[in-house]
Amino acid sequence: MEKTGSIELERNDSFERRQWKVQHVAWVAMSLLIVAAMLGVFGSGPLSSATAGNSATIAVDYERFIRHTGEGDIAISVAGGQAVAGEVAVWIDAEWLGANQVLVISPEPAAFLAGADRHIYVFAVDDPAQGFEVGIRFTPREMGRIRGAIGIDDGPDVSFTQWSYP
Repeated sequence: MEKTGSIELERNDSFERRQWKVQHVAWVAMSLLIVAAMLGVFGSGPLSSATAGNSATIAVDYERFIRHTGEGDIAISVAGGQAVAGEVAVWIDAEWLGANQVLVISPEPAAFLAGADRHIYVFAVDDPAQGFEVGIRFTPREMGRIRGAIGIDDGPDVSFTQWSYP
């Protein structure tokens, strides 16, 4: 026992060292969580937004990290010259569609074809030489890694991966 003034205190130096280490590890963990949040792991930010593909044919703007109970958006940009007979047929693979519930597709497709491994959405375009954009709002049905692929029927395609977390 050590006497400090009129109070006798018992010291345990090894316990204090362990407690100090635990506190420092907790501070580092909290700091990493704050940095991850600021970069977009838990919402919008530079790590969350991504683009797959290229502007010459087809590009998909999506969010890498999405909440399981929240809503997400995908923007599909089809370059000019991809239309055939005034229509653009965009397919989405069944794996991505099975892991997500599509809420809205804008503009509304003129036709829909369901297949075993992909679903094809046909959109009428006014000017085939101009680019075309499709917006999809969805809610994830599954948690974890969700792989997706989107393409132009009989044309180029792009693959992407999203992470759905609670």
